[in-house]
Amino acid sequence: MDDIRRKTKGRTVWVLLGSNFSEQGLMTPEGEAFAYRDWIRGMNPEPGTVLLIKSHPRDNRGKLELLNKHLESLFEEVWSIDSLGSPYMPIETILLDLRSIVREMRCLTVSTACLGTHYVVESKTEVGLGENLVSKYIVENMQKQRIQHEQILRKLCLVKN
Repeated sequence: MDDIRRKTKGRTVWVLLGSNFSEQGLMTPEGEAFAYRDWIRGMNPEPGTVLLIKSHPRDNRGKLELLNKHLESLFEEVWSIDSLGSPYMPIETILLDLRSIVREMRCLTVSTACLGTHYVVESKTEVGLGENLVSKYIVENMQKQRIQHEQILRKLCLVKN
């Protein structure tokens, strides 16, 4: 934790809390990496921003490397924070510790993780890929359900579309 605190102190930090879309068969692993890249690119990270990735506990082993490959051009640095405990460690424990030392924190969520980042950590929280990316990357028979799920999550976190 000391290392990650040193690396993020005074910086703008974005935190990606992904899902296990490809492991569920909702998209291919490559498609999942492209979906996150397209989603994040649309938010225009400012130069110097650091991305921390917290893997989903049921992610395949190679996904982190695939995400790094697709996201590294959008950020000054990309780091995994899985090693700070385990994939099962509640992310809120890490983010609450970092909240007081980073310049700005923004959490990117596609699941109920938005509830913890919004209500517990009180960080700016982006929720869901959005209808365009869901339609592009999620398998067709699950798109409607996914879009509805994201709408519910946004309402729960009081996030406007």
